[in-house]
Amino acid sequence: MKTRKEMIEELINDDMTSIQDGSMKDNDRFIYDVLMNGRKGYNNFTDEELQEEYGLYLMNNPKDEDEDDEE
Repeated sequence: MKTRKEMIEELINDDMTSIQDGSMKDNDRFIYDVLMNGRKGYNNFTDEELQEEYGLYLMNNPKDEDEDDEE
């Protein structure tokens, strides 16, 4: 199981990469919501919220499957 710090770092890296890569079409709703309503930072998520967010965005990511094989 990943630590809280590892999950936060991976979520931030994924968010930054998505924005930098110009895949904005997939992030328009997210960016709009952040600009309109703000966003609770990952450090302020409960453990359950963090695990849910991580599961939604990174658990099905092929690079994570490779990392799991190394453990």
